[in-house]
Amino acid sequence: MSLRLGVAGCVIRGEVGVFSKAVFALIALSSLGLAGGASAAPQLPNFDVYAAEARALDVSPELQARRQARREFAAAARFQGYPSEFDAALGVPTFLWVGQGDVPVLLPLSHERLIETWALDHLRRNAQALGLTPKAIEQAGLVEVHDTGRGGLIARFQQRVAGLPVFNHTLNVLMGRSGEALAISGYFAVDARPASDAPAFGLSAGEAEALAVRDLGNAALLGELRTRRVLYAHPGWLEPAWWLEYAGRDRLGSVSAALLVISASDGRTLHRQNLTADAVYRYRVFAAPDGGNSPSDSALGNGYTPFPGRVPDEVIGRTGEASALIALDHGPIVTADPWLPENAAETTGNNVDAYIDSGTGASLPVAPSATGDPDNTYMQGSGDSRAQASSAGAFDYPIAADADPATSDARNAANVSLFYVSNWLHDDWYGHGFTEAAGNAQSSNYGRGGAEGDPLVAQGQDASGRNNASMITFADGRSPIMQMYLFDGDPAGEVRVQVPSGLPAFAWVAAPYGPNTYDITADVALAADGIGDSGTDGCAGHSDSAAAPPQPSLEGKIALLDAGGCSTATKTRFAQSSGALAAVFVDQTDAGPVAPPPATVDSAVIPTVVIRHSDGQRVRDLLAAATTVQMHLARDHARETDRDGALDNTLVAHEYFHHVSSRLVGDASGLSNNQGLALGEGWSDFAALLLTARAEDLGTGAGPEAAYAIGAYATNSFYFGIRRVPYSTNFTRDPLTFRHITDGEPLPQGAPLRDNAQPNSEAHNAGEVWASML
Repeated sequence: MSLRLGVAGCVIRGEVGVFSKAVFALIALSSLGLAGGASAAPQLPNFDVYAAEARALDVSPELQARRQARREFAAAARFQGYPSEFDAALGVPTFLWVGQGDVPVLLPLSHERLIETWALDHLRRNAQALGLTPKAIEQAGLVEVHDTGRGGLIARFQQRVAGLPVFNHTLNVLMGRSGEALAISGYFAVDARPASDAPAFGLSAGEAEALAVRDLGNAALLGELRTRRVLYAHPGWLEPAWWLEYAGRDRLGSVSAALLVISASDGRTLHRQNLTADAVYRYRVFAAPDGGNSPSDSALGNGYTPFPGRVPDEVIGRTGEASALIALDHGPIVTADPWLPENAAETTGNNVDAYIDSGTGASLPVAPSATGDPDNTYMQGSGDSRAQASSAGAFDYPIAADADPATSDARNAANVSLFYVSNWLHDDWYGHGFTEAAGNAQSSNYGRGGAEGDPLVAQGQDASGRNNASMITFADGRSPIMQMYLFDGDPAGEVRVQVPSGLPAFAWVAAPYGPNTYDITADVALAADGIGDSGTDGCAGHSDSAAAPPQPSLEGKIALLDAGGCSTATKTRFAQSSGALAAVFVDQTDAGPVAPPPATVDSAVIPTVVIRHSDGQRVRDLLAAATTVQMHLARDHARETDRDGALDNTLVAHEYFHHVSSRLVGDASGLSNNQGLALGEGWSDFAALLLTARAEDLGTGAGPEAAYAIGAYATNSFYFGIRRVPYSTNFTRDPLTFRHITDGEPLPQGAPLRDNAQPNSEAHNAGEVWASML
């Protein structure tokens, strides 16, 4: 419609001026509900009862005949080939070309009265096409005569019945300078009658105002709440109603305004329209700049999930994705609630308060009610910082994969990414039912139920941990806390066999505990505890947390141990108690190697590293041949670049869904036993898989039978990610079944597997089974 109006305005000739044409086009668009609307409603979505009723109306044969006559008249009314517009649901033309009709000869009148009389005459001449009765034209109230002294003349009329305006029903007549008719836009409610000549208002103005305040979330009123009596058009009848115009300030300080029409009979809302044009902000992130603006899997883009390699142990290089500057005010949410209020200067909004938590001080935030500062508040540590707007309406900081997260730009960029992705997930899950009443996290719930005052607190580069992520979920009404940590990047240093010479340096990763700077050269000795399935793992028994007894032959040596069996921390305790200078774990596969999970090792003083299975086998073969093997282990942490977990959106999605599932099951108290915890982990993994699985995966011949990893960016493990196996419907990749939640059940053979030495019933391990089922 807007295109046709624009083109039609351009071809009008004669005395119709450019300004008059533009004004008339805007009036016509306003009448059709296509111009002047705000982009998003900070309280509740725009809606209109009549629009739904009109489109669902089953009209009688008599009414159908009248509508068809109007349609045929409108179809024949053209101007230089441009058609009129007929709305089938309304049953009337909404833009009618009426041509050069005769101008009545009138007695001397005032200029405005003359234009009004001309316009009314044109309405009478086209009454049949417009569905107007003589009484409807007689009662029409003149709103405005538009005349700039040149160009076209416009007379605007408001429909009135029984002395009351009919809400949102107007007609506009465009004429030449001499009064000749050109076009009519808008429409009156046709075939509609009031219940009586004196409509009854059962609700008082005060009662209607109270309903309006409640409908808009009890925001603090600003200025006057204007009220007037109107009639609201339903198909075939008119209902007494209250028109209310409202402005308020919510608890975040954001000012909003709305227009409401409330039934004077039963108090229901008949029409709601947001009057605030919400601010559109720009965010530089890793996301698809399309209609959905969905986050990428990570800073490396979407090409690494599913696994792009041919075999699990294939080493995959890292190539970063180009960032995109995304402009939006909200994500995929039906209510169009904005992420930030107008003129926002930092990353704190109604759904998410995101900041960098790399400073000193307690990790748990203090709620606004506790600090007495309702506007700027969850940060607590001395080094906490939110990303500030880089310019008006923009959070645009340079962002790149594998950049040093310690720089100012990288910290701000990670902060912006965490804010963006967390908000997008909020909006996406809202559409799937995780609303205010279901217990979602929002500062204001806009009067839609649930407890408010609990926006998600998203802490990036959290200083309380490494190589991990976490979510603390309280009951509805207290903010859940997402903690995203830094992960060890590629280590700076080497692990190499110096004697005998000729072997290349080994690929390796360091354990997330113990010293991070060292330079050690010593002979290698194989662990030989002689206990359990493998006598070379340093464990007192399979899946046992106890270390094997000290092995004196390891004193002063570099201990070589098999991975698996018991935890890596237990193995390190064994090597340390044996007097070893360092511990080298031989991984079970060549995919990686993969760093051990975070752990606490009492008085850990020896370095611990992990090498690939094939490299470890070379050393074992030399030792088995009674060859002296001397290794050099060196690491300089000052030269290393961490990876930022906040840029791995699979981890963010996993943690975000923990607060969803926890709130949905017992309001943060239901997932308390071991199986409940496992379900929570499985659901969160599945939520991350939903983010990464895309329709285009099927085009590669991969699809769900391929290998999907979670946490690939942060861990640099694109096949396994953070789990024992990748997720896949192919049993040669993901062989776990329901039996594998049971402790003592052997893990399946024949598929690449990374044993984390935890029992099958451990929440993350059992969670893998639940996620695989989904």
